[in-house]
Amino acid sequence: MTACRVCNGLQVDSITNLQADETSRPESYRLRSFSVSSRLRDWHRSAKDGCPTCRLIWEVLVRFDSNSVLERLLEISSSSPSSPSESDDSDDDAIYLELSGVIGQTLVLEFVELPPEIYFPSLEVFSIGSISDSLQIIGPANEVATDLDLKLCLTLTRQWLRDCKLQHAQCVSKGADTLPTRVLDIGDRSDAAQIRLYESAPGQCDEYVALSYCWGKFGNLTTTKGNIADRKRGIPWEVMPKSFQDAIEITRGLGIGYLWIDALCIVQDDASDWEREAARMAEVYENATLTIATDAALDPTRGILTPRQIDLVSTIDSMNNAVAARRPYRRAAIETFSVVNKLGNVNTVYAREPLSHEDIALPRSHHDITYPLMTRAWTLQERLLSRRTLHVTASELIWECKTTLYCECGTIAQVLEYLNDGSSPKIGFDKAMHDIIEECQKSLNTDTPHLNQQQKKPRIPITTRAWTMLIGEYSNRTLTFESDRLPAILALARRFSLTDELATPRTYLAGLWLEDLPWLLCWRTIGRRFEKRPDVYCGPSWSWVSVITPVIWYTQIYDAESRVDILQAATFPEGADNPFGRVKGARIVVKGQVQMAKVCLDVENDEILGLSNDRGERILFVPDQNPDADETPNRHPSPPSPVSLPRGASLQRDAASLYHGEEVVCLWVLHRPAADDVYGLVLAAPVEESIMRSIPGSEPKQPTKTFERVGVITGKSRRYLNTHEVPASSWFAGAEVQTISII
Repeated sequence: MTACRVCNGLQVDSITNLQADETSRPESYRLRSFSVSSRLRDWHRSAKDGCPTCRLIWEVLVRFDSNSVLERLLEISSSSPSSPSESDDSDDDAIYLELSGVIGQTLVLEFVELPPEIYFPSLEVFSIGSISDSLQIIGPANEVATDLDLKLCLTLTRQWLRDCKLQHAQCVSKGADTLPTRVLDIGDRSDAAQIRLYESAPGQCDEYVALSYCWGKFGNLTTTKGNIADRKRGIPWEVMPKSFQDAIEITRGLGIGYLWIDALCIVQDDASDWEREAARMAEVYENATLTIATDAALDPTRGILTPRQIDLVSTIDSMNNAVAARRPYRRAAIETFSVVNKLGNVNTVYAREPLSHEDIALPRSHHDITYPLMTRAWTLQERLLSRRTLHVTASELIWECKTTLYCECGTIAQVLEYLNDGSSPKIGFDKAMHDIIEECQKSLNTDTPHLNQQQKKPRIPITTRAWTMLIGEYSNRTLTFESDRLPAILALARRFSLTDELATPRTYLAGLWLEDLPWLLCWRTIGRRFEKRPDVYCGPSWSWVSVITPVIWYTQIYDAESRVDILQAATFPEGADNPFGRVKGARIVVKGQVQMAKVCLDVENDEILGLSNDRGERILFVPDQNPDADETPNRHPSPPSPVSLPRGASLQRDAASLYHGEEVVCLWVLHRPAADDVYGLVLAAPVEESIMRSIPGSEPKQPTKTFERVGVITGKSRRYLNTHEVPASSWFAGAEVQTISII
């Protein structure tokens, strides 16, 4: 039987197979993959002529043609020359439809280069059985139910949990099943109201489930010093929000008797209890048998066992006005088709607009607006540290452990194939932890000095880079209370300290690490979401915790040499026993080349132009905040007085307080000779309140001038040179070696 000239019967051969230079994926993948691109009018004609595959494709297009654009596309396609004797060059105006996929996985349909005024969604087609007489090409996929009920949830979760326990040695924690300080004793199904707060005995072991969810603005239930006694006697079923109730039902259905929910298991108005339990957060999630993450819920009233949400609003779409105007939302609703082959066998085929699996699978992505949990800062460590996570998304359940990532529809594996190592964030984090433990054990020991005098290259570049990638993701998330910027990543910081793996643990400095501090100091803010500093003190100006903006580190810095000596570095934690939590103050004393400069402003447009040295040479820098972040910008004629700042504010200098001609200090921190890249800190005189925040007992041995960071000079500056600017290395010529203090 001759294959259809349009779809080729979806045979993977020399016509449809991806060529070696078209993909970086393994050869086995390339030989199973295919891509067919034909004119829309040819698909239409072949469907009418009886090709089963083309007929199915056309039926899918018609079913999703909500705006009736197919006729217009056919008209455009048919208006182009169609004579076989004409060359392909004469057919440039035809509308092409591309069908691509991999044997055993999903097909993807999308139009190639549609006219800008016309929109048609990309589509996924997946099936049980075959849609071609000659070849079964589509792998098995679960039919996604319209509602998530307890039966479906337990069926999938039991299967995934059983497989993980039997097959994945990586998912066994050395402290597995050690109960947290408090858990909810949820009893059993025979007594639905038997729920109480239980304080475990030291070292007591039993299986438990942890809940990861958005607190939201209302509907939460907490434990306080005033009601903890009542919570221990019992918690009425009817007072618990829907997500708590559903989590209890799922936990009971799995045969597990304990559930951990932070709002109930930590005394929220007891500062000492909160600090103590926050310090143990890593163990809570690592030792839990399973973590249930309510990714799609804005607050705990939303529930878990609910109707599926089919309207999916994409962050990327919302930022692209042109796309948003044509596509206000995507839909995850599944259309069902029945295809009968020549033998009379009926196969069921499903199609839909693609789900955003990228938001779950990729380490750093634009989180879908329908997944609010993914945008919250606290939940990053909850996800990475949990051995196993059941993600309850808007449209399906997704299973994530340290070995695998599964979804109901079976298509998430395709997203992972695009990653170099095929890793989900949890798998990637687990691999990174193994690498940094090995690197630090080789590079750091008790004989190595803690301070960085004469250190020219990073001692632990793999570890340092892993931390900067983690903070890049974390800083892109949101917090209800900005004072939680350090506590919300406390558990991950404790893991990175390698307390259990090193004879002398690494030294944590309010979000940075002493061991490679010169490189970590060179963070920069990124994107257009510049904001002012937090209204409360979160950390020193030289740490990323002092800004409410996403930050990054350029990867080139790891090839750069340090030009500074760290003479002293210390933080003053709020909790005496918790060096990874909130800090009251911090200071570093640095010796290096210092260049005095004046701020150049375009006062009329309220824009920073750069820094001018005493020779009149100018260089660009990246301010840590947008200069016009204030609602009513005011260029002070002199450094701001603390009296002029709001009571309770962080009282740290920011770029909005810089004035034209103000003298600042530029510290040369790193130099990358191969490209002549310079990285440095831009420092300004602090306000009085900041100076008073110096740490008792850690004053410099010699009197030093004190500054606060307001920006950074990066290696990218040289790419934006104009006639008034010079390379940074030349700009620093004549800089004096000084010892300064930064707070």
